[in-house]
Amino acid sequence: MNIIRQKNTENELHNIVHQFTSLIGLSKLTKLVNYRRNSEISLMKVIEWLLTTKFLGRSLYRAHETPNFTSRTVRNNLNDGRINWQRLICQVG
Repeated sequence: MNIIRQKNTENELHNIVHQFTSLIGLSKLTKLVNYRRNSEISLMKVIEWLLTTKFLGRSLYRAHETPNFTSRTVRNNLNDGRINWQRLICQVG
């Protein structure tokens, strides 16, 4: 029986999520949902990290921190009232 290394799985999943966001053109869609960049952190990086974390079965509180931002940054972006999340989901669909 082979043991699956967690690090390889995380990297592969991150690559799949990155390919998906590139395929649907998520960077162009963020302009349609009133995203205005107020910080150095890209919304694309936040969304990719969030999708990777959720597909690994972790919550925001148990997720691994990245050197670029914390889970609090992700929560702040999700709670930002200026971003029209419903429109983003409809555009992705």
